[in-house]
Amino acid sequence: LINSPYYPALYPVGTSCRYAVEAPKDHVLQFKCELQLRTLSTDLKCRTEVFHFNSEGDEVLTSSEYFCGSGKFERKSFLNRAVISYISSGPPGHGGGRFSCLVEAFQPTCSCGWSRIPRIASPTNEEAVLHEFPPMAGVLTKKHGKVFCGAAIIHHHYLLSAAHCFQGPETNSAAKLRVVVGEHDLASSFETFATRRYDLDALILHDDFSQASGQPKNDIAMLKTRTAIVWSQHVGPACLPLQPAEDGRKLPLAGQQVVAAGWGTTSYGGPQTHRLLKATLDVIDGRRCRQALSSAGGVPPHTFCTYTPGRDTCQYDSGGALYERINGRLVAVGIVSFGQACAAQQPSVNTRVASFIKWIRTKSPEVAYCPGRT
Repeated sequence: LINSPYYPALYPVGTSCRYAVEAPKDHVLQFKCELQLRTLSTDLKCRTEVFHFNSEGDEVLTSSEYFCGSGKFERKSFLNRAVISYISSGPPGHGGGRFSCLVEAFQPTCSCGWSRIPRIASPTNEEAVLHEFPPMAGVLTKKHGKVFCGAAIIHHHYLLSAAHCFQGPETNSAAKLRVVVGEHDLASSFETFATRRYDLDALILHDDFSQASGQPKNDIAMLKTRTAIVWSQHVGPACLPLQPAEDGRKLPLAGQQVVAAGWGTTSYGGPQTHRLLKATLDVIDGRRCRQALSSAGGVPPHTFCTYTPGRDTCQYDSGGALYERINGRLVAVGIVSFGQACAAQQPSVNTRVASFIKWIRTKSPEVAYCPGRT
């Protein structure tokens, strides 16, 4: 229970207090507050007596929700931290107030796939909105510090990527790698304060990964970070396609659209972008894809194909997720694997994450993953 100073008496005019409340990791805070603020009748903009609530735990009041007057309200924190505060600036003898907030912590049933953008659709390869994809991560070498593949956060310690990204002498060991999360513009340190880098504790490639035929098979990897990735509104896990479509087929289905994001090149052999780009792609029928790629070695099992004229993933986008939005959540249904050039007249091939759920769970038995379909 959080009460204002001198409660149940009024707090003094001209005072202010701020209360930062934090719950255990993976918990959410529930606030039930009753306010009695003696706001002046002429104060139509809540300037003399005001109560602030910040669901993200940010102590900057400009980003908070505010209340004045008398009444009750209930709010939940976005994650495990919230901030409440009051500011009194009324004239002596005419202001003051009191409040009482009951605060409880609980564990939500499921928390994954959140995004600040309600829909994901881009007619061309275009720049993503800042923090549009909280699960997005870049994989880089400690030696050069350059993003060479993408990854998707799925847990505080685990990310998904493509196994073929980790075959070179500088990328084949967890000790040589780290991931960057909360990033947008690789060339700037000022567009966001959410960016963090994490060293890896383990690099887990699929046991049956191979590219002997020139095309990667079972092209999936898990990256385990040494320390826990901290969640925020801008950084968080993608949901996994733990449940099939209503007809029992594994996601994504032909005819649906998925969205890819990455810091890859904007053309085959061209320069690598420093700002996060996105592209909405069409999932095509498997038979059509096999026919199109028959002369290029065919299509490996446990994959799906995307093809949209003028849009595609490209070099250095490998390992990044392809997302489908289900019930408002970002679900990582695919991993960028390989293609013929970029935006050519050929489909691109992606690892189907739904085919590897058992493997993911086997490699991280301590984790209870969150489904995207509820």
